[in-house]
Amino acid sequence: MLGMVNGGGTPTMTLYLTSDVATTYNVEVYGGTNLQSGSIAPGQGSNRLIFRPLISSIMKGLFTNKAIRVTAANPIVVYSYITRSQASGATLCLPTTVLGKEYYSMNFTQVSNEPNSNSYITIIAVDDNTTVEITPSANTKNGWVANGVYTVNLNKGQIYQVLGALDGPNATTGVDLTGTHVRSISSGTGGCKKIAVFSGSGKVRIPQSCNATSSDNLYQQLYPMVSWGKNI
Repeated sequence: MLGMVNGGGTPTMTLYLTSDVATTYNVEVYGGTNLQSGSIAPGQGSNRLIFRPLISSIMKGLFTNKAIRVTAANPIVVYSYITRSQASGATLCLPTTVLGKEYYSMNFTQVSNEPNSNSYITIIAVDDNTTVEITPSANTKNGWVANGVYTVNLNKGQIYQVLGALDGPNATTGVDLTGTHVRSISSGTGGCKKIAVFSGSGKVRIPQSCNATSSDNLYQQLYPMVSWGKNI
C-alpha cells in the first residue's frame, strides 16, 4: 500500500479484538517481538492494539518476515483498521481454520490523487514449505507480465507482496490486478498448504467520475474460492 506512505504521515494500524466469552489473547510479530497480551471480558466492545507496524517493510514487493499473529485461548473476532490522515481502510481478519488454497484478487482501476499508489496483493504463509503460484492479470512492478505464471516459496509467517505496474515514474495511474489468480501448489513431498491473501490499492479514487478528487486505500482479506457459492 505504497500510496499510504507518500504523504500525511506514517500509517497507523489498529487491531480490534472482541469475544462473547472470557478469554486471554496474545499479539506478536511472528517469530519476533511480542506486541501485546491481555484478557477480554465477555461482550466487551473491543480491546484495541494501536501500532505502526513495519508497513514500509511490507510494501516493496519483496519477501519479509513481519506477519502479525493473533492467538487466543477461546474464539475471538479480529479486524484490522489502517489509517493515515484522511485515508483509511479496514478488513475482517479470517482465522487460519477457514483459510483456503486458491484465490482471485479484487482491486480496482488504479487512478489516485497521489503518485506511486499501486494495486497490490499480499500473500502470507501459515505453514513452512509453502509454494505459491501467481498468475497476474496485468504487468507488475517487479517485471512479471500479464498472464505469466510465477512461483514463490514461503515459510510460516513470511509475506510476499505483488505490486501492480504504474504508467511511469511517480505516476498516479497504473494497472488493475483484479482477477490475478493466486493458489498454493504441492512442491516435492509436501502438499498444498493454506495461505492468507489480501488485496486492494495503496490509494485509489472511487468513483472516477463526477469530478471526484479524493482517494482512499482499499484493504480486504480475500475469501478462498472454496467458500464461494452460487446463490447470493
